[in-house]
Amino acid sequence: MQQITWTNCADAMPPDDIVIARVGGDTEKSFRVHGRLVSEEYNRWKHFSAVPTYWTPYSDEKWKELNK
Repeated sequence: MQQITWTNCADAMPPDDIVIARVGGDTEKSFRVHGRLVSEEYNRWKHFSAVPTYWTPYSDEKWKELNK
């Protein structure tokens, strides 16, 4: 099992390269996206939504683990 460490966007913005993002709790779907887009959306909604957004650097192994 691949260990995945998530970073809360409130603590640190993702880099501009490809990351895996997750919105909400552990049961929510994850999606593969450029970190710049995660940052932009988080900054747009952070004052209007209490739903946390998380990210982790993309790897094929993590992506396979999340899509089991």
